[in-house]
Amino acid sequence: MIFDLDLAAALADHRKAGAVATMVLAPYPRGATYGAVEVDGQMNVRRIAGRGAQPEPSLSKLHFTGVHVLEPELIARLPSEGESDINRTAYVRAIHDGARVHGFLQQGLLGDLGAPRSLLRAHLDVLEKRIPLQRFRPEADPFDGCEERTPGVFVHPTAQVEAPLTAPVLIQPAPSSRLERWSAPA
Repeated sequence: MIFDLDLAAALADHRKAGAVATMVLAPYPRGATYGAVEVDGQMNVRRIAGRGAQPEPSLSKLHFTGVHVLEPELIARLPSEGESDINRTAYVRAIHDGARVHGFLQQGLLGDLGAPRSLLRAHLDVLEKRIPLQRFRPEADPFDGCEERTPGVFVHPTAQVEAPLTAPVLIQPAPSSRLERWSAPA
């Protein structure tokens, strides 16, 4: 996954909602057939993968990103022994008991990298600078230290290139300089 989530905003929204849990959600992909998280107009989670409250036509289908903000009260709803599924066990119990399970609709980039086509798309998005890399971990920018030789062609000064390059392309530092750059301090 590549995921640009404002976790501070999700936490603030969770606290404002006073919920036992907040599920970080994204728009439900067109054509998807897996179980959705269904929310009402106030972003109260009402159904998860068809479980929870009764179906209602006014509920909106969203995609669960796998990120939760949890209160101890929700964790206490999990069985103390054996296997459990927080979505099917704790959340559904909380919904049935009238506890507030909240949904936070994230606004950042969410990309699945689990298939060759989506991995290629993500690489092209990075190369074409459509992904806001500055929001990710400091020093994670693969373009750092590279020169843009022609539009869309980024080459590190230590790289030896002996072939014509066509955009988009990114050539990183030569292996020895890259190892020196990222080595742990002694």
